[in-house]
Amino acid sequence: MDRDALALELISQIYRAAAGELGWQDFVDELSEAYQGSLVYLSLGAPGHHSSSFHYAAGSPEDFGASLSRSWIDLFPWKASHATAFFEGFDSAGHLFPDVAIEDLPFYRLWMAPRGLPPVWPICFREPTSRVYASGEIIVLRQEGTGASPEFSPQEIALGNLLVPHLRRSFEVHREIAGIEWNSLALQEVVERLRLGVILLDSERRLLQSNRSADRVLAGQGGLQLRERKLVGLKPGDDRKLQAAIGRAQENAGRRLFQYEVDEYFRFDRKPQGPNLELQVRPLLSGAPGSAARDAVVVVLVTSQAELSTFPLQVMRRRYSLTNAEAELVKLLLQGASLRHAAERRGVALSTARGQLKAIFSKTGTNRQSQLVQVVLAGIDTLWDAELEGGLEMAVRPLVEEAGQ
Repeated sequence: MDRDALALELISQIYRAAAGELGWQDFVDELSEAYQGSLVYLSLGAPGHHSSSFHYAAGSPEDFGASLSRSWIDLFPWKASHATAFFEGFDSAGHLFPDVAIEDLPFYRLWMAPRGLPPVWPICFREPTSRVYASGEIIVLRQEGTGASPEFSPQEIALGNLLVPHLRRSFEVHREIAGIEWNSLALQEVVERLRLGVILLDSERRLLQSNRSADRVLAGQGGLQLRERKLVGLKPGDDRKLQAAIGRAQENAGRRLFQYEVDEYFRFDRKPQGPNLELQVRPLLSGAPGSAARDAVVVVLVTSQAELSTFPLQVMRRRYSLTNAEAELVKLLLQGASLRHAAERRGVALSTARGQLKAIFSKTGTNRQSQLVQVVLAGIDTLWDAELEGGLEMAVRPLVEEAGQ
């Protein structure tokens, strides 16, 4: 097969790999064959991270890819001026070290020679995401006993450079897809870490997804369970409230113009059998076409009062500029106390408690007790994270960074 025909075949493999019809491993295998059985290593980076996250290797010895990646960095005498080397296209590493014999390099002595590779300069191509860092890299090393010429010929380097524009476009597609996947994984991890239970329902009221906190509630005796994948309250009265709220949320699902009042809050009173449950039912906006949660129309947020027993009082006080007395009153209301009972618990007159509640309404932007509970419950996990980790943003950032490593 002549060079142009071989290049067209490889280009086809590149785009099929980018589109997911074939894996990148198939392309690497084909490229190894095109280079007469040479070792070929491909690394693809994750968006926002300078270390590669996807590795593919073809040829012998087996499993050389991971060790090559580290040795390529550590055992070459790279200089700052080499930071953008190979960004223009395939080239021999020997062009960077014209006065050095490859046999004198630690990379040859410690990595190539022990694997029986001849003293031939590798060729490489790197695709940058920035001025310095590469998002994709291909390294090709000659092997003994393949019948190939000792050095990589200009024709072989030219073959690689015919692929470069197509590799760049395909690496860009990979970055976009990988970026979506990393963000999705990070968001999923954050939802799983919430103390607030999250339950997604479809238009038939069937369960689509729930996080760990919700699963704990559904597996317990808190008055909320699944029957044939549908959410039900164990008490008839509780179930009527729940189904009515879900029905109203379904009517508002997908609408962009609905009022905050369509978010419904109510409580399942389980005492003395167990802790009460605080529930919030909300309609969702329409999902993007093809999105994983496109079928979700209603979200049910659930919190056990056992969780509220450790409510971060001082963080809530700072968040809303509440006095200590006002914050204590909010906590008692969240735990199911009436205003009269909360006043008695705190040893103040009911009129004093009413005055404090009025001040709380003003500071939280609410105008009735149920709406106050909704607002606080909606932000309950950010309050906990603010106490434990300095805010939700600080909790998410290391998680996203870890996902790309």
